[in-house]
Amino acid sequence: MAVMNKRRNVKSKLSWKWVVAIVILSLLIANFFLLDRTVKVTKVKTQKPDVKTKEEEDRELLEKAGEYEDGPVAALLRAQALTEEATIAQQNKDPEAGRKIIEELAKIDASLDENDPMTSLVKKITSVVKGLLQQSIPELKELGEEPITFANPEVWEQMYKDKKADEHYEWYNVTWSSPIVGASTLGNLIQENIPQNVKLLDMGCGDSLFSAELFEKGGYQQLHHMDVSTEVINRMSMRYPNAGKWEVQDATNMTYPSESFGAIIEKGAFDAMEQVDTVVKAAAKETVRILKQDGILLSVSIRNTKQIEEWLDNKMECKTSHLNQESTVSGVFMHICRKKDESSDGMKIEED
Repeated sequence: MAVMNKRRNVKSKLSWKWVVAIVILSLLIANFFLLDRTVKVTKVKTQKPDVKTKEEEDRELLEKAGEYEDGPVAALLRAQALTEEATIAQQNKDPEAGRKIIEELAKIDASLDENDPMTSLVKKITSVVKGLLQQSIPELKELGEEPITFANPEVWEQMYKDKKADEHYEWYNVTWSSPIVGASTLGNLIQENIPQNVKLLDMGCGDSLFSAELFEKGGYQQLHHMDVSTEVINRMSMRYPNAGKWEVQDATNMTYPSESFGAIIEKGAFDAMEQVDTVVKAAAKETVRILKQDGILLSVSIRNTKQIEEWLDNKMECKTSHLNQESTVSGVFMHICRKKDESSDGMKIEED
């Protein structure tokens, strides 16, 4: 009985560690995707003396991290606290602050136990934070290492290899059933704009259950799912062999013929690539190329309509709805964009 209780305690501890890891990873991703975006937060004013500033909260978080014996848990908490500093350094283009943060990231990496299964996750986070700093602050590129960002295919390939076969991740916690402001659900909005007989591309599918929902709930039969990661495409094709074609493609240089799809759906793919401007613009250009005239792009993004249209080189016109659900970040949008007819002035999509 004592042995069984011990096993339960160990299992409970490990489960708790992974919950912490997943929550912090979501926060880190959301923070960096929102670096140059102003988020309005309503704060309640109070005269209580125990109200803490952001700096005090970060210091407490760092102190709390030191209380944990588990290296990866402490490292994740330290990485979360450093995220705010990295955000400010990136916005201010401050090389000195950036160097100090990178030194702290190196200390985090050095403290990790290579035999702990969470170590690879922590190292991916610290590598991405460092890469984003190098990408945005020119003076930091002298470090001589190739910046690692979410636009780097190797980051995703390794991430999927490190995940369990039955795991999946939903960008911004958006699913087929997510409610839409002024509509019912995301799924209904998709069905209202994309007929079932249309050839549909699920771009940057990842391991999201949304890909299977397009087939199972949407009834789409001419489905193509693509991702740059060979690992995730192999997994998804085995998990859902009847849900369409699963293909390894680079979104910046797809092999599909021009005007071969009537509709494209992407959920967070542009947001992941935007850390490298040339990459997201190349992917957007390819999106326009493979869409038929008058074709539809449905884009789930934290970026506004103007930014999406700029990425698309103003060759598509978009209307936008707010997703109204418990997302990992505030302000998630559903953009419905139609490719302009180049033989005319294009079709104007009226806002609701």
